[in-house]
Amino acid sequence: MYFFITIALCCIYFVPVLVLAIQEGVNVNDSSTYPYYVMLGNPHVCGGIIISFNPPIVLTAAHCVADVEHPLNMTQNPYFVGYGDIDRKHHTINPIVDWLVHPDYLKDQGEVDMHHDIAIVKLQKPLKPSARIARVALWSAKDLDVPRQAMLMGYGYTRVDQPEARILQHMPVNITKFTAGYSDMVEAMSSHSDERACHGDSGSPLIVQKQVNNGTSLPVAVGLLARIFGVYDHDPSHATCPVPFDTESKAPTIIESFCNLSNMLKWIADETGITVEQLVDPLFEPNSTCYDECLGRWKGTRPEEIDEDEKSSKQWNIGFGDSIFEKNHPDKWWIGPLVQQESLFTSDSSSTTILTPIRHFPFFFITIIAFVVTCSISKIMYIF
Repeated sequence: MYFFITIALCCIYFVPVLVLAIQEGVNVNDSSTYPYYVMLGNPHVCGGIIISFNPPIVLTAAHCVADVEHPLNMTQNPYFVGYGDIDRKHHTINPIVDWLVHPDYLKDQGEVDMHHDIAIVKLQKPLKPSARIARVALWSAKDLDVPRQAMLMGYGYTRVDQPEARILQHMPVNITKFTAGYSDMVEAMSSHSDERACHGDSGSPLIVQKQVNNGTSLPVAVGLLARIFGVYDHDPSHATCPVPFDTESKAPTIIESFCNLSNMLKWIADETGITVEQLVDPLFEPNSTCYDECLGRWKGTRPEEIDEDEKSSKQWNIGFGDSIFEKNHPDKWWIGPLVQQESLFTSDSSSTTILTPIRHFPFFFITIIAFVVTCSISKIMYIF
């Protein structure tokens, strides 16, 4: 019996620590739940949404790409997105070949306009629609009655000084401010003070369910995460999850702020060739082989140009956060552009629970002593 007790103690030592959410979010269980979601793994870890298969086009936050060198100016392109699975290790990897930041985002003297924090990203390979890969409609400027319940998802950091999520996380939020067709930011709050978005969640969509003609509900994107109000970075040199200013309030005080997609429809349509009517229609099925008849800035890819060898990569370049937030200025916004550092993580070390004997050495040492003592007692009992 003593032997089995010791074995049980050893097993406890090797139980991995539970890693939670967006902060305090929940694992997404099915890869078909958010098939339109993509993760930008480089230049910065951010979220995004699919709006076109061919040309393959994604929307994300402007600050996810605006502060780095454009891929067209580089001999080796390090930029990519991952999609098609809730587990980052099983993502399909698709290089980023071009992006376009909204012209009103960057202002004079390095200032930015968060109301236009949006970028259009083109991928190298056309997307093949499936249960795990789909496009999502955008909220129409004509629809004034928006649902109040929404979902936010992402692979951002899970807690202060904790790693980014390996499994896609999501959390419910309540929309507290939204005006369709105007530049005002969309605002949402969680019902729980511990739940919030973190660095790495920028560009992730605010998703609502919209009733369609046949009586069913389909997902529609209302905004892209741009800022968080009411928080500050605990360690600006290694920004992970923000800390709320007000830690005593029983009511939620953190506001998630999103770029209003209904105000961006004409710009997106002009640059992509996808009409506004198509962008806002949840039932629209885009052509996955539109080739040169596509209008706009980016054409489709012909079959002979398609590289069928879509590989999954296990390595992810994850930069540290560069917070421009100052604790004594609560009116400033928190989620700023992330900057790439020389020190990078890989998904195997930053996103999974790795057992470190050094970290758990005291418990392991006690377990070994217990094993020796148990063996001694067993031997003595055998003698008697």
